[in-house]
Amino acid sequence: MRRAAKKDDNHKAIVAELEKRGFVVFDTSSCAGLGFDIVVYKPTQRLIGHGEYLLFEIKQPGHDRFDTDSEKKARARAPIPVIHSVEEALRYF
Repeated sequence: MRRAAKKDDNHKAIVAELEKRGFVVFDTSSCAGLGFDIVVYKPTQRLIGHGEYLLFEIKQPGHDRFDTDSEKKARARAPIPVIHSVEEALRYF
């Protein structure tokens, strides 16, 4: 039986700060095999469904070389940014 993956130490702080800034964050880190940790939605208009969605992999600084197989597979199919801080995530919006 697969055990839940350990979240990086900065994961909770990044999610909390993004939500504080008005983003909607779906934490997918407990969904094994996806290859990314969060889906972030930034509404651009008041209309439902209008906005931007981005996938992010959260890594602790200095741990970039430790990719799981699912992370490698996901990044081979689509560009999924690896972030270490909220500031890095905000650069994509």
